[in-house]
Amino acid sequence: MVLLATKATQEKNSTLGWETLAAGGLEIYKLPGDHSSYLGEQVQTTAKQLKACLDEAQAEEVQGRTLRN
Repeated sequence: MVLLATKATQEKNSTLGWETLAAGGLEIYKLPGDHSSYLGEQVQTTAKQLKACLDEAQAEEVQGRTLRN
């Protein structure tokens, strides 16, 4: 499971309670800013990190399908 969280939020609670639900592990990416700014002035950084996570997940899925065939 991937968690994108702002540095400010993670300082309060590093996993935000997700560690109990992420049986396969938890990858945490710290985003600049706070809850208001990560989709405001920091939206480019947020989008770049989200795209990198999605690209990695897609590549892993493709690789998994290739190995199964």
